[in-house]
Amino acid sequence: MEIENLNFAGLLGIKAPSHEDFRGSFQRLFEFDGDSFNFSVLQASIARNPKAYTFRGLHFQTPPVSESKLIMCISGKIQEVLVQVETTSEYYLQNRTIIIGPEEEFQGLFVPAGFAHGYLTLTDDTNLLYFMDKPYDPINAKGVRWNDPALSLELIKKPRAISIQDTEWPLLDQL
Repeated sequence: MEIENLNFAGLLGIKAPSHEDFRGSFQRLFEFDGDSFNFSVLQASIARNPKAYTFRGLHFQTPPVSESKLIMCISGKIQEVLVQVETTSEYYLQNRTIIIGPEEEFQGLFVPAGFAHGYLTLTDDTNLLYFMDKPYDPINAKGVRWNDPALSLELIKKPRAISIQDTEWPLLDQL
């Protein structure tokens, strides 16, 4: 596993090469070395997305349960969307998109607390593993509307499937 600093508010790209032989493949998705980043897994989830151009997000949790996430795309491909929502950050309201997937440069991302996060699936049968350092807290669960003009997000394709909740998150100026 290799970790690359993406020079954007602590965001790290993860390269997890797959080792293959006649039996199949093996891929290490996470290895704590203590030097790359400070992260303890308290929750793990899987997101299954059967159809391409499904959008999930933009989600985050507020203090005291702001969460860091380790996101691994284990099949398919996504356009990961990140918006810095931490008001004290020099990157406040800046965004970044990154393609991740098993065949891409990065198979995963470490997303520090303070980011709203979402993704657009780019293929059918896209599956992700999430590891979080805080438990889900519905009281502190928040979101930002994915198509807020203030964000100027450049998605590869317009979403075909998105939840009602994700279409009704507030605009940035309403946070």
